[in-house]
Amino acid sequence: MIGSRVVVLASVLAAALACERAAPRPGPSPASVAPAAAPRTPDTPGELDARAVTDRHVVLRWKPVAGATGAAAYEVLAGERVLRAEAPPLDDRGVGPARVYCYAVRAVDAAGNRSPASPAACVRTPDLVAPTAPGAPAASAQGTESAVVSWSPSHDDVAVVGYEVLRDGHVVARAGAAATQAMEAGLVPGREHCWSVRARDAAGNASAAAGPACARTSDASRAGRLGAPRP
Repeated sequence: MIGSRVVVLASVLAAALACERAAPRPGPSPASVAPAAAPRTPDTPGELDARAVTDRHVVLRWKPVAGATGAAAYEVLAGERVLRAEAPPLDDRGVGPARVYCYAVRAVDAAGNRSPASPAACVRTPDLVAPTAPGAPAASAQGTESAVVSWSPSHDDVAVVGYEVLRDGHVVARAGAAATQAMEAGLVPGREHCWSVRARDAAGNASAAAGPACARTSDASRAGRLGAPRP
């Protein structure tokens, strides 16, 4: 009798143990799960400097990123353009004359992670090209002491801002960018006078002088005789 009870008890214990092993084990609570570490981005490059070498060439330099957060490459942001370089310096030859360009640089690591962009560095390119010479000028005397000098427009890679009319090597008249003629008064009557014309841009570049164009003012004594009333 006692043996039978022992057998039954052993069977019950074995069944309970099997159920415990088959039951799913509870997972860790949400509070105990550590969040995934965010990818570490490279450090931001420093000391960005932009220098205009010519009117169509800017050189950019910066302090490279070093250490564990080093960069595999760099991206220079120039407006909507993105220029890539493995290391400084970087040449930007996609610029034009007499314009302001601003740049920022960021580091890119081997996994493609990008650093924040650096503070901007701006530069203004120079204007080194002079306007073309004006078209061949013409001169026309206006009485005894005045003359009008006319010309065809000049052209410039940026803009012509005005013209200078010269006589005997000195500027005797100035005109605006849209003008094609100018007058000089106070001339000596009865003499031939000759002029040349040159254009200037905003940077002060002067074109070659076009001319000369010559005209003779009327003689004052003869003009007086012609205009005197008859007795």
